[in-house]
Amino acid sequence: MKKQNIIIMLCLFCILVVIIPFIINESYKAGEGYTTLWGAKEMLSYFGAVIGAIGTIFIGIIAITQSDRANKISDKLLKMEEIRLTPYLHLDTTSCEVICFKDHEVSILLGFRNETDSVINIISVTPLYMESFFSTENIEIGFAKQWTEHFSILPRQTREFNFFRESEKEKAPVIDLSERKYTQGLLSLTCKLTVKIKNVNSADIYSQKFEFALQMCIPNNEQKFDQKYPIVFTSVENSIVNNNDETK
Repeated sequence: MKKQNIIIMLCLFCILVVIIPFIINESYKAGEGYTTLWGAKEMLSYFGAVIGAIGTIFIGIIAITQSDRANKISDKLLKMEEIRLTPYLHLDTTSCEVICFKDHEVSILLGFRNETDSVINIISVTPLYMESFFSTENIEIGFAKQWTEHFSILPRQTREFNFFRESEKEKAPVIDLSERKYTQGLLSLTCKLTVKIKNVNSADIYSQKFEFALQMCIPNNEQKFDQKYPIVFTSVENSIVNNNDETK
């Protein structure tokens, strides 16, 4: 309720409280016109009861309005607190690196940074799924769990995880680099993975999905990737969901 409306209602209420008793008094003082079974005293008592009821209703409306406003503020604060306590990782592209990218061997290092104020535990990491713009085939690069000793990330800390896959030379390659001829020396891959995480002092487990583009220059006159050529991790997108909410 607006402050201006409240002031107008209070003014009208005060005017009625002062004027109506005089009107009642003058009406019964004249002693003419319509005759009632009650006198001025009863009428004033009735008017006082009505005024009291109106005041009670008005106070009740104000209380309900203030309570509703307080509930909205409380919900907003709870939402802010929930966001603050939600574990969240950033893909730190400055710590990402393509170590090896050959037909029969792929090794990629991804850095995840904790920008929250809590320690985040890594529960699980899916393989890194890669897809070329010119191919619908998914390339699965496994998470090298055995190469990682620590699965907790401190606040403002970046933890690097390895993704590795190899195949014997006489078998099918991990990735067919011949596709690069369609991109005129630029190999562009869409990469996806999911990380399950939780705060160290919380039982809630979250699934955070990452998607980014990996772009590498491979000159047409060469048959292999070389780190001396530009490598870009770009177009990073991610989303997070509370697994406990999904089971409700």
